[in-house]
Amino acid sequence: MKKIYLQNRYNDRVVLIPIDENKFKLECPDQYRVGLIKDSDDFSFVDPSGGPFISVDSKWDFGTVNRIYSQDKDIIIEYDNEEVSD
Repeated sequence: MKKIYLQNRYNDRVVLIPIDENKFKLECPDQYRVGLIKDSDDFSFVDPSGGPFISVDSKWDFGTVNRIYSQDKDIIIEYDNEEVSD
């Protein structure tokens, strides 16, 4: 799978970099917000400054996000590689 470049309101570079099957590392400017899931180290969402907002259960062209977490200071996004339809 190739890198996925995401739209951003400020034209900042926001990229999903494949690191494993069904996993991306988020590369973005230094500032982003996350939502914590109670009693877990996982996040419910990640929102880079200027977007896009990425949340668990959101559907993208590459699949449905099922987990967002931090690993060695990186944001990791896991997804189900299912067929997504409008």
